[in-house]
Amino acid sequence: MVVRRGPAVVAAAAALVAALLQSCSRNAAEQINYAVDGPLATYNANTVVGAASSAPQAFARALTGFGYHGPDGQIVGDHDFGAVSVVGREPLLLDYQIADSAVYSDGKPITCDD
Repeated sequence: MVVRRGPAVVAAAAALVAALLQSCSRNAAEQINYAVDGPLATYNANTVVGAASSAPQAFARALTGFGYHGPDGQIVGDHDFGAVSVVGREPLLLDYQIADSAVYSDGKPITCDD
C-alpha cells in the first residue's frame, strides 16, 4: 500500500505560510477578542461579585496593581507596577512604592493620587 502525503504536506505548508504572513501585518489591531469561562458581571475584580465572576480572568493584566492572581490562585507581586514591603508588624504597616516605570497607556506616570 502506498501512502501519498504530498498534497497534505503542501496544504499544511501553505496554511502555515498564510498564517505567518497574516501575523506580520503593519497595522495595529483595533481590538482583541478572547474567551473567559463564565459570566462577566463587573469590571471590578476587587469586589465579591467581581471576584466570583470572570473579571479576574479578563482584566488581571489590564487593570494592574501591586499584585495579581497566579495560575494556582496565589498572589504574585507585580514588580512592573511597584513593590510592597512590611515596615511594622504590630500594628501591621506596609510601604507601597509605585515603580518609576509604571505609566498609563498614554505615558502619564501613575501616582498615589490616582
